[in-house]
Amino acid sequence: MRRVIVASPGYLARHGTPDTPADIEHHRIIGGSAGAQISSWQFERDGKVSSITLNPQVSINDTAGALAAATGGLGITSTTS
Repeated sequence: MRRVIVASPGYLARHGTPDTPADIEHHRIIGGSAGAQISSWQFERDGKVSSITLNPQVSINDTAGALAAATGGLGITSTTS
């Protein structure tokens, strides 16, 4: 399984699509059960690891709820695919 960052097309149309991990810090973060215990998201590209600090504006206690909030345009969340 790999972790993916997701948001609705409507949210991205209103707030812009992040180009880099650092851009995500300027977006509304939805914390779900998978992200409830972590304070950052890590990314790896070309062997280089970077991380962003999370400050969720919305917290949901399960993954399905976090995905529903993202689908509804409330922000960006992380899940597995």
